[in-house]
Amino acid sequence: MQEPQNRKKTILFLIAEDWYFWSHRLPIARGAKNQGFDVIIATRVNHHKEHIEKEGFKLIPINIERRSKNIIKDTLVQNSIRRKSL
Repeated sequence: MQEPQNRKKTILFLIAEDWYFWSHRLPIARGAKNQGFDVIIATRVNHHKEHIEKEGFKLIPINIERRSKNIIKDTLVQNSIRRKSL
């Protein structure tokens, strides 16, 4: 199946904490946006919601634990991201 010509490509940043995205991945996301990508940030939201949205990125709040070993919970989070990013 081919993508329509006018559909933008999307990049998803899956990051456990919003502060980490803001301090370490923001320049990469800005670069992707400047290259014409739709940028989605899926992260646990604590302090940077307004900043991320002000940049024009789509924000998907998720409840993910950095040290989780629960495959069922992780799969549910993954399915939630998929539904919300469409």
